[in-house]
Amino acid sequence: MSSNAGDTYPTWRFEGKVVLVTGAGSGIGAACTRRFAEAGALVAAVDLDGAAVAALARADARIHPFTANVGEAGAMDAVIATVVEHFGQLDILVNNAGIFRTAPFVETTDETWAESIATNLTGVFYASRAAARVMLARGAGGRIVNVSSQHAAVSEPNGSAYTATKAGVEGFTRTLASELAPAGITVNCVRPGATRSNLTAPIFTQQVLDALLPRIPLGMVAEPDWIAQGILFFASDAGRYATGTTLALDGGYIMDGSLAAGAAYGSS
Repeated sequence: MSSNAGDTYPTWRFEGKVVLVTGAGSGIGAACTRRFAEAGALVAAVDLDGAAVAALARADARIHPFTANVGEAGAMDAVIATVVEHFGQLDILVNNAGIFRTAPFVETTDETWAESIATNLTGVFYASRAAARVMLARGAGGRIVNVSSQHAAVSEPNGSAYTATKAGVEGFTRTLASELAPAGITVNCVRPGATRSNLTAPIFTQQVLDALLPRIPLGMVAEPDWIAQGILFFASDAGRYATGTTLALDGGYIMDGSLAAGAAYGSS
């Protein structure tokens, strides 16, 4: 483990590794993409926003942009086939792409439900299946890291489609891990809490932050890099003995059952 000059984040080394990150255009995905490249990996950065991943590639020659809709049948098969054709291998897959749509459950449309399932859950299936086939054929093991959400474990009112997909990702992670372990392929999940990104920027109004921050024991909204470091851990040799597990990076949100406004049981 080493750190870049002036940088407080630890960095693992990934020379000789080929990594694919979905949802790489912004937020956690962009942070992962930059960190993997800085640590020596060749990174296939996949996003529906082609301009965003192209900008990442212009900043670092180790990053290679791909434009794709992860929830579209065949799209990730094509991307991964191209990655293997160009680089000869795929060692690490990070399933990060996701969307967040809100509406009361009874007002949630078929389209919102289907779009959420396609991007947040089916996209993880498509990419993982294509990656696992490549890793199994090569016989050198591999790493798959999925990204869920604290709302896989706790309620998000008006987020029924989102919570269902993220809980599905965690269940899928465990089953995939058990199937692929004999081949030396680990499958783990990172469960972020409130994190600053393009996806959450419209959500974190001052009113929301005033209510949210007292609910987080560490009292902070995460930066994307904080979550990326958990993903890099699972992808690295340091995480070799972890599989089928979920790491909560949420400032303590889901473990805290304290009363609002600092009240405590037994106080007078």
